[in-house]
Amino acid sequence: MKRSVQTGSLLMIAAMMFTTLAGCNKVTPEETKTPEPVVTDESMEDFLDDIDVIDDYQETSSTDLFPDDTKILGIDVSRLTAENAYLKVTNYLNKYQLNVTVNEKSKKYTAEDFALTLSVTNFDGILQKMSEDPEIISKLEPELVVFDQDAVLTVAEKFPGITSTAKNAYIKYDKSARKYVAMPEENGYGIDVQQIIDAMSNAIRQYKDSVELTIEPSDVTPVITQDCDKMKNAVAKANSLLALNITYVFNPTTGSKHTDKLSAGDIASLLYVKKDGLTVAVDSDSLDRFVSKKASQRGVFGKSVGFTATDGSTINMNAVATGELVDTNDLYDDLNKRLSRGISGTHNVIYYVVRPGDVSGNYNGNYVEVNLTQQHAWCYKNGALVVSTDVVTGNVRAGHRTPAGVFQIRGKARNTYLVGPTWRNFVSYWMPFNGGIGLHDADRWRRKYGGTIYLRNGSHGCVNMPLSAAKKTFENVSRGTHVIVYGGSGSASPQKITGTSVYNVSVGDKPFYLDAKPMYTATLSFKSSNTKVVKVNSVGQVTIVGKGKAKITVKCKDDNTKFTVTINVFAKGEAPSTTSPPTAASPTSKSPATKGPSPSTTNPASDPTAKPTAEPTAKPTADPTSKPTAEPTTAPPTTTPPENTDE
Repeated sequence: MKRSVQTGSLLMIAAMMFTTLAGCNKVTPEETKTPEPVVTDESMEDFLDDIDVIDDYQETSSTDLFPDDTKILGIDVSRLTAENAYLKVTNYLNKYQLNVTVNEKSKKYTAEDFALTLSVTNFDGILQKMSEDPEIISKLEPELVVFDQDAVLTVAEKFPGITSTAKNAYIKYDKSARKYVAMPEENGYGIDVQQIIDAMSNAIRQYKDSVELTIEPSDVTPVITQDCDKMKNAVAKANSLLALNITYVFNPTTGSKHTDKLSAGDIASLLYVKKDGLTVAVDSDSLDRFVSKKASQRGVFGKSVGFTATDGSTINMNAVATGELVDTNDLYDDLNKRLSRGISGTHNVIYYVVRPGDVSGNYNGNYVEVNLTQQHAWCYKNGALVVSTDVVTGNVRAGHRTPAGVFQIRGKARNTYLVGPTWRNFVSYWMPFNGGIGLHDADRWRRKYGGTIYLRNGSHGCVNMPLSAAKKTFENVSRGTHVIVYGGSGSASPQKITGTSVYNVSVGDKPFYLDAKPMYTATLSFKSSNTKVVKVNSVGQVTIVGKGKAKITVKCKDDNTKFTVTINVFAKGEAPSTTSPPTAASPTSKSPATKGPSPSTTNPASDPTAKPTAEPTAKPTADPTSKPTAEPTTAPPTTTPPENTDE
C-alpha cells in the first residue's frame, strides 16, 4: 500500500515527525511511544466523554500532554497525549463531507472518497518540538492534511451528467524504446472537467463543505498537451527514474556474494503512471513481488526448526534455526525510497542472521500465526491465545499470494489509507510485517472471511481481518512481534459452475430457484435471454411469464466463467413429468461460507458459499429435464454483495 499524499514537499514535517509518508509505499511507522492506554473506541462521542478520565487515571506527566488552548486544524487537543490527540484529529477528519453541485446536479462525498488523512502517523514530533517552537503547529498545518489527487480526478470524471470527449495528453512506457513517451491529447466537446477538479481540490484544502459550479458545454481544449512544459517535465522526470543506477549487494557471511544491478526494464516494472497522466509512482504490488523474489534467491537457508502450530502439528519453517535471511523490510524500504525520490547508489542488503538459541519455543509465546490453507489467524500473548479469526490473504489467481515465512511486525498505525494503482482503502489498524505486506482490518469492503475466497478474490498480499480481530491483534502486538505464515495453495484451478442445466416447467407454476453453484467462493449473476418466457432476479429466482424457451446465463462476477440453463415452458399441466422430480428449494437464512466444492442444500443463488445446514425436502434426480414441483418461498433470499479485491 502507499500512503496518499497530494501536497508538495514535506521536508519540514520529515525533520519534526520521525515518520513522514510523502511518496512512501505502504505505511511504515515507528511504533507510538506515548503512555497507555490507547484510545481505540471507534465512537467519537465515547472518545470525547472518556478522554480526560483516561489521561487523569494514568497520571501522565504534563510534559507528555499538549498545553492548554492547543488546537490542531482547529480541533482542541488541550491536555491530550500525542496519541490521543492524533486519534481525535483523525476521527474528526473522517467525518468530513463535501457537497458538490454542478449545473444544479448535486452529489455528496466523504473523506474516504478522497482518502483525506494526515501526512504523518503520529503527533509525537509536534509535541516534543512545541517547547522549543510554540509556533510549530501553525508552520506545519498547511501540509498536514493530504488527499489522493487521483481520487478527485475519478470523482470529477464520474460526476452525474458530466460528459466530455476531450482527453489530456499522458505519458506511457514504451517497451520497445525502453523509455517513457508522451501520448497526444484529444480536443473535444462537453463539460470542462478540469474546472470541477480544481474547485474540488481547493475546497478540500480549505476544508470547505460545498462547491457550486455552472459550466456550459463548449469546445474543450485539453489543459495538458503533448508539447506543453508540464508534459515535457513529466517525461523527463519519469525517464530520469529509468536512468537511476541502483545496485544491491547481497553478501551473507555463510553464502556467496551477489551484486544485482537494476536495469531500466526492472525499474519500469516497479512503476505505474497515475491517473493524472503525468506522475509516475511506485507500484507496491510489483515491489512486494520483487522483494519476495530476491529474498528467495539470495537467502541462505540452513537448518529448519520445528514450529508447533495451533492444531498441534509441527511445521518446519525454512531457515529459522540457522541460516541468513534477507531482511525484506530493509530491501523494500531502500528501493521504495530510491524510486520515490530518484536516488542512485549501492546498498548492502541487511541479513537477518538466525542461530541456534535465537528461538525459544514458539517465540516466547508472543506471535501471530497465519495458516494460508485454513485461512485462519491466531494471536498469542505471553502464551495465551487472545485472537482467533478467519482471514483473507493474497489472491492466488492474480499472482498476489501472501509469502510464507517468519517475519516481524515492523510498526503500527491507526486510521490510515492504503493506496495503490487500482485501490484506495481506509483502515483503522495497520501492522506491516513483510515489506509492504501487513495485517489490517477489511470490513469496509469485505463481508466474508475464510474458505476459498483467497484463491480467486483475495487481497494484494496483505492479511485481511475482521475489524474486531484487527483491533484486538493491534492491542496485543508490538514492533518485533513474530508473524509466522505457512501453508496455502500455489495455484487456483479454473472456476466452475455446476447445477441443473435443463428445466421443464408449465405456465402457472410458482417461482423457483436455480441450483447453480460455483466451485470456489464467488457471487453469481443471472440473465434471461427471453423475458417474455421467464424472468430471473439477482439471486437466481426464476418467474414464469409465458410459453416458450429461454436460456439463463449464470456468470461469476469475478471472471468470465459461465453456465447456461435452458428453461422450457409448456402450457399449463403439459410439462413432461418424472417419477422423482427435484424440489425448488427455499433459500435459507445466512449460512457460513463453505470450504471447497462440497454440495449444498441451501439455495446457491442466495449464498453460493453456504454449507448444508439441513436435509432438503426432496433431492434432485439425475434427470436434468425433471420438473421442479415443490413450492419455493416467494420472498427473495438474503444476498451478499460482491467482494472487493482491494487490499
